[in-house]
Amino acid sequence: MDFSKIFHLYSKDHTQRGEVNPGLERELWPESWNTIYYKSYPSSKKIILPKIDSSNIHNNDDIFELISKRKSKREYSDNPITIDELSILLKYSCGVMEDSDNHYSRAQPSAGGRYPIELYVYIHKPSGKLPSGVYHYNVKDHALDVLSQNTITKEFLAENFTYEWVQDSSMCIIFTGAFDRTKMKYGERGYRYTLLEAGHIAQNMYLVCENLNIRCTGLGGTKDSNIEKHLKIDGVNEAVVYAMSFGK
Repeated sequence: MDFSKIFHLYSKDHTQRGEVNPGLERELWPESWNTIYYKSYPSSKKIILPKIDSSNIHNNDDIFELISKRKSKREYSDNPITIDELSILLKYSCGVMEDSDNHYSRAQPSAGGRYPIELYVYIHKPSGKLPSGVYHYNVKDHALDVLSQNTITKEFLAENFTYEWVQDSSMCIIFTGAFDRTKMKYGERGYRYTLLEAGHIAQNMYLVCENLNIRCTGLGGTKDSNIEKHLKIDGVNEAVVYAMSFGK
């Protein structure tokens, strides 16, 4: 039985009301629909990412040129990704663009402003202020929550990813979905929206990488259960939905 076909059928907008299309006036929405949820690790050490220096961004590239040059690139040198480059990559792929009493937005579109995607960063080619290890992107603080700073070995990467060439990259980013953030508002259809948002973020990453001369590719070959075990997430309420590898 093809459960993907069944799910797609039953997450269609049949009712035109309620969870799929919230029709209430915004002032009548429950508090949970208006609350922005962040994941953080309060007890962990943090690496505050550098403020963005616009001189690090190649302003000579316009959006049309970046799109036309965008390609998946799987051959990497020994050069690491710097902390400044990672700061720009995270900020302009899924970081907070505006946060005020009247408006909140991030770099990616998100159904209902629920922002269900969490990012985890594996650094396996360290550089200066960015030691090898496993980190969580703390969006609110624009920082890395330190989950571990053990050396990321090729054996560890082989346990997490299908493709051998991932082991030559400088870092990987794991996308997880915290599905209930979106499903509380859109029901089962929120699962679709979570996957769509992962795609929005990934395309942002491709374009930022093209601008910064970073090589990257999306990864379908993730060993989800192993990754979820390493990240200590349950694989149900929060689960792996995508990944990307990066290098020079």
